[in-house]
Amino acid sequence: MRKVFIVVATFVFLTACALLVSFSDSMKTGDSVPSGKVLLIGKMTVDPMIKQGNVVLTAPRGTHKGVIKMNFSDNADKPLDRDALVPFGPGEMMDFSFTKTSFIPLKPGVRFARMGTLVLDSETGFAPQLGSATPRATGVEVNYLMCYGDVKIDVPADAKAVYIGTIVYQHDFKNTKKNRYGYPSKRVLVRDEYDAAMAELAGMKIPGITPKDVVKRLAVVIRDK
Repeated sequence: MRKVFIVVATFVFLTACALLVSFSDSMKTGDSVPSGKVLLIGKMTVDPMIKQGNVVLTAPRGTHKGVIKMNFSDNADKPLDRDALVPFGPGEMMDFSFTKTSFIPLKPGVRFARMGTLVLDSETGFAPQLGSATPRATGVEVNYLMCYGDVKIDVPADAKAVYIGTIVYQHDFKNTKKNRYGYPSKRVLVRDEYDAAMAELAGMKIPGITPKDVVKRLAVVIRDK
């Protein structure tokens, strides 16, 4: 598999997204939803499914293992410039498992999923060091699958929990030319997998939340690529 070296500008932007915006990830079994928040129930995944390789890249917040790190903004008025140094100004980041449903407590409101990263694999690069038998680390080599498309997510204030569906990023990265950040997805769509998600909800044993408390408000694709 080809590797793409993380140039400084790219690394700085992706790291800044994680450090400078609010961050949320999935609850653990038995956790309670914090006061003032609504439980978002949904999945982000890829098609075809990917088997993630070695991941040595450390995430400033959350993890890179088993997740799509999705960046959100409060609007999607203009199409994303995928090759820009700063494609847009994100306001939130969330870690979504790409193999199972995520359960993320959020403040109510409308937000737009715009650009996500899935680490395909990564490894530390080394080079010979003058006067030493020990090579020096030169950085991290990483392959990203970039999850593009503007998807509107509405978390209603009067609900205890909301089901948004399964957001699917279709790709063919092995036959796709990479951009500044990685291999771009081809298309995004939303599937309704409510019954499977409710079965997972039961297994989470979240106090005060049952399928009867869940409002179905499927995510809406604004731009599919």
